[in-house]
Amino acid sequence: MKNSTVYKFFLLSGLLTASCFGVIPMPCRIGGTLIFNGVQVDASAVEVYKFKIVHADGSEYIPAAESTGLNDSGYYKVDIPMFDEADQSNGAREGDQVKILVTRNGASLTVMQPADGRYTVQSAGTLSTVQLQVKETTNEISTQHTMGDYDGDGKADFAVYYMPSGALYISKSSSDAIMLAEVPTQDNAYGCPMALNIEGLDTPNISAFYKDSGWWYILHDIYNGYWKHCTWDKTDIPVPADYDGDGRSDIAAYGKYDGVWHIVRSSDDAHEVFHWGWGDSMPVPGDYDGDGKTDLAVYDSAGRWYIFKSSDQSTLICDWGWGATWPVPGDYDGDGKTDFAVYWPDFGMWYIWATQQGYSTIQWGWRSTIPVPADYNGDGTTDIAVYHQDQGMWYVRLGESGMPTVIHWGWENATPTLPQYWINHLYGRIP
Repeated sequence: MKNSTVYKFFLLSGLLTASCFGVIPMPCRIGGTLIFNGVQVDASAVEVYKFKIVHADGSEYIPAAESTGLNDSGYYKVDIPMFDEADQSNGAREGDQVKILVTRNGASLTVMQPADGRYTVQSAGTLSTVQLQVKETTNEISTQHTMGDYDGDGKADFAVYYMPSGALYISKSSSDAIMLAEVPTQDNAYGCPMALNIEGLDTPNISAFYKDSGWWYILHDIYNGYWKHCTWDKTDIPVPADYDGDGRSDIAAYGKYDGVWHIVRSSDDAHEVFHWGWGDSMPVPGDYDGDGKTDLAVYDSAGRWYIFKSSDQSTLICDWGWGATWPVPGDYDGDGKTDFAVYWPDFGMWYIWATQQGYSTIQWGWRSTIPVPADYNGDGTTDIAVYHQDQGMWYVRLGESGMPTVIHWGWENATPTLPQYWINHLYGRIP
């Protein structure tokens, strides 16, 4: 009998593959729609979009898992080669964590959904729908610190403060570990603790503001810290943020009755004083123009916002809210700009005016819940969330999917520690 070469073929959606002396596993295919800067891209787009899937460490698959453009239905498709000991030793295995990369006309884009472009490989021969949400990658010096992030993983942690003991209880999102810290008293006065990236380290600093003295206490770690002065008025409100765009938090305070801002820049330790506001306004700092620097901003009793934009020193005025609503600014659409948003506590209603997605109304909470919006899943967007202090329950609505997450972390006398919480609390809106 003559020697013969055995070929086995299979057909996957029009893709013909052959293997000599064996069968190459069918790939795991992902596909779906593409949303760029909040707008869905269709097949008529003149820009060239390329999609690539790589190992979690950034190395490429062999053969490469990549594709170019969208099909007539406006969908992208990428095939992930699956592991085979003989023919595809570099392939993926079911359950592997991979990363999705997207470029537009050769420029890398930031993948916001799924979070950080992460995807879990399914079994060979499957087709999974994965909607991609991307935005332009900015090159500003500053990367705004995620408020409420105590462990440095880019996600807000569930954290509560028990004032009678000065103890801070943190459930770290990066692991199942619990972090405990003690916030010292100053002349028998208790501080307002929060997570800030003051020193530019991988792990943010636990910090506390003492409104009766205007001092801040900053922890290097859970055992060692130092004091830093900011203001002298006992009615001032803590408003820490990155005002100078160096990627670190600046300690700052706002005059509750005179509208004066005191900012100690982390870049050079200089103390700056600005007058932006008045006795009827409360501070709502945020990066409203997307330049990587926090803008001075206030919200008055009539629901009007006054923004002093750091990018061009111009003023932006917006009517969004009314006397009964609380300001809850955040980046709700992930475009790098702070959006106008208010919370109506009587009915747990959220009214959001997002830069890219426009107006939306969402019911999330009830009369006895406290708004605690933050980025809890690290996807670059602010998640709608409330805290029920009577029972220590957190109710989080995650990103675009709106997936509900309920966490029990706290008790009746334990308070959340986000900066916006302290602003509302010191204005008497929240107990």
